[in-house]
Amino acid sequence: MWKKLSSAARTHVASLVVACGGFLVLLVAGVPELQPFPPGVPVLLVAALAVLVFPGRRWVPLIGVALCLVIAFGAFVIYEGTLIRLADPGAATLFLGTVLQMGGVIAAIVAGAVAALAPHRSRSQRV
Repeated sequence: MWKKLSSAARTHVASLVVACGGFLVLLVAGVPELQPFPPGVPVLLVAALAVLVFPGRRWVPLIGVALCLVIAFGAFVIYEGTLIRLADPGAATLFLGTVLQMGGVIAAIVAGAVAALAPHRSRSQRV
């Protein structure tokens, strides 16, 4: 499965998994808005799995992009805690969890858009 994906699609999947890792770090750290369990984790894992299961469907990464846009909107517009955690690297666990979460979300948005919108190359065009 993995080899059938473009590098952008592989980056998209990896970024979704990194974002899930960030969610879990923040869960363990006790961030209130992620208790009792962040719904973003299973949702993003299913989006990553969909990209792996349907490698020939270029629209599938757009599911992850849409989910990450919703998460980014919630994190930066609705919950003020995200910006507070990013502004305080002294709280290492909260800072690291937020960097992983938001870094993964932002990278997944970019990589997923590239994976979905990049021109399709046939095997003979690949080097």
